Amino acid sequence: MRHARLVLLIWIITATGAFAGSIAGSAFGRKALFVGAMVGGTLALLGAIRLVAAFGWLDADRQRGGAIGGLVGFGFASTLAVMHLQDPIIPVLVVSLAGVGVILGAGPGAVR
Repeated sequence: MRHARLVLLIWIITATGAFAGSIAGSAFGRKALFVGAMVGGTLALLGAIRLVAAFGWLDADRQRGGAIGGLVGFGFASTLAVMHLQDPIIPVLVVSLAGVGVILGAGPGAVR
């Protein structure tokens, strides 16, 4: 259950950041939409990691590993999301890979 709540919170925050970034970038064209989503999602992911560490859900000493794993997971998620833009649910679902990446990067024992 501890792992699920961490993945869920990181998923929601990262997806919200990516969505907000894509909206902000869309005003400047199609390429800026993707750049905005990447920047917004990345910043939201890093903020989410700090938040879960502040909640005590993740060991503070393992934030760096969690950030690296989360960014790798978000990279995979963004690639899959771009490949499946015609299906609106897939981009939302694959952002959960960021949360899984945080757990794998920090180590499953880092989750409290």
